[in-house]
Formats: sequence, C-alpha cells, structure tokens
Amino acid sequence: MFIDLDNDGSFGEATPIANAPAGLYNGIACVSDGTVCSNEVISVFSNIEIVAGPLDASSLIIIVEDALGTPLDPGTDPMDPGSFVVRVTDAFGNIPPRGTVVSASSEGECGVATPDATVFNSNAQQAFEAGISVIASDANDADTTDLITVSITIPETVGGSGDPTNLVFGCNP
Repeated sequence: MFIDLDNDGSFGEATPIANAPAGLYNGIACVSDGTVCSNEVISVFSNIEIVAGPLDASSLIIIVEDALGTPLDPGTDPMDPGSFVVRVTDAFGNIPPRGTVVSASSEGECGVATPDATVFNSNAQQAFEAGISVIASDANDADTTDLITVSITIPETVGGSGDPTNLVFGCNP
C-alpha cells in the first residue's frame, strides 16, 4: 500500500513508503527531506461483523406450528382459534436478516390478536420465532371464506426485495 502524493497513479520517488508494522497506521504521511515522517503510531484495526442472508423472503424456510408443536400444512391444515408459533430460518438454519417482518392477517370470521414481529438481532444462531393468536367471532356464517394469512417480508429499507411470502391457511371459527 502506498500514498500517491503526486497523483501520477504509480509508485515513484515522491511516494512515501509506509514504515509502520503491518496493521498499524503511522499518521498522516508527509515527505520531509526525502524521508517519511509521522506522529506516534496508532491502531486503526476494527472488528466488523458481516451477516450474509437472503434478500427475498421466498428463499426462507417458514414453519407454522400449533400449540403442541405440530407443523401445519397450509394446503390441508386449518388454523383453529388458539396459539401458534411461526419459525423462520434461512436454508442453513440461521435467523433471517435484521428487519424481517412476520405478520398475520385474517379474512372472514377469524381474527388475529397479535402484532407484527420484527427480527432485531440477526446474529442469533437459531430460527426466529413469532407467536400468533387466532380468535373467532361469535357468528358462524357458512357463506364466508375464513382465512389466516401469515406473511414474511424482508423490507427494501433493510436491503430486501420488499415482496412478501404468504402462507394462507383456512380457519375454523
């Protein structure tokens, strides 16, 4: 590494040679009588954590379980009123990216009594879990379509696509 003081794009006589040990910054480089000068040596080494994750929620693994821990299949298993857990991981079992939102909505005579859940710590080494409470109204009209939709979204504001992945379950009010 060198500092190109004369801006000619190459290492030359006007370019000072960094004389500090590897990984240390020796201050502002300057040329004085053809030698490199600096102040005291300081360390500019810093740890950063890079979390790799998917950008689109469609690549996440989403499992909805009932209160007994039994996974539900949206194609065949309805969500009766009660408590459920949504587990979300990437293909390697890691938590989804920070900012990922798990939400649930309802249609017909079933309702959802829990707020959206957001992943705040993407450094955890397990699935993200969010609870969902499904409630029913007193009416039981056979002519309504009763559904619960579980949505997972990685918002654009955190680098995701913003496109939700939806699991739609029938509901028995």
